[in-house]
Amino acid sequence: MSKSNFLDKKYLYEVLPMLNWFSEHVPGGFFIYSAAEPFKILYVNSEVLNIYGCANVDEFRELTGYTFRGMVHPDDFATIQASIEEQIANPDNENLDHVEYRITRKDGEIRWIDDYGHLSTFPEYGDAFYVFISDITERKRFREENLRMELELNREKQAGEVKDAFLFNISHDILTPLNSIMGFTELARRHLDDPKLVRTYLEKVDESNRQMLGLVTDLLDMSKINYGKFHLRSEVCNLSEQVMTVVHSFAKAAADKNISLETKLNLPD
Repeated sequence: MSKSNFLDKKYLYEVLPMLNWFSEHVPGGFFIYSAAEPFKILYVNSEVLNIYGCANVDEFRELTGYTFRGMVHPDDFATIQASIEEQIANPDNENLDHVEYRITRKDGEIRWIDDYGHLSTFPEYGDAFYVFISDITERKRFREENLRMELELNREKQAGEVKDAFLFNISHDILTPLNSIMGFTELARRHLDDPKLVRTYLEKVDESNRQMLGLVTDLLDMSKINYGKFHLRSEVCNLSEQVMTVVHSFAKAAADKNISLETKLNLPD
């Protein structure tokens, strides 16, 4: 027992029986460590050893150096230590702190710990923290998985809304060239005796056909994206030309709707 508790033997004999009984009956891990560098461990209960995968105090001492710093994952210590100091400095916080951090067990597994501490002054030992910890790895993974699923559902919902809006708009847009094709075709039938007028109507039909083809191509691209068959490739191109190609593809549609389409390019050479 002397290896896992207070260093002063006289004080150990006075306090140890009650401390051992209390610490072994509280739920979860319980330990005490000095508030001064190097944050020396003063006491640990058996559940702390279990959390760290240690069979005895000697293994725990070897794993952690018997310091609070050694108990915490090195990537987390500075952050949680700053949080503890900030919480303790708050006059309304009654010397309490709560932090979450990672640990590395003896078997190398990384786990998440929930830590509730309280700063007190111990006789003959000065300021020290007594701390209650529990392993929250599964709970944290469950929360993270729920959050991931929620984000995924939101992304799917947003994607569905975008797709629905796209299909609604493109369905409406398809009606425009379709009505033109039907209208000019009918006019051509009525004026078969006027080749010049028929040619004009057929040119209008041809324009509407190209517009319809572009809309159908967009629909096919959307289907490819949905089924994971749409492939992107990276290649060198003239960005100004690509931008103007896109602009020109919308020029007629914009003009038909009396929309002014302007382009300003300020691209590096």
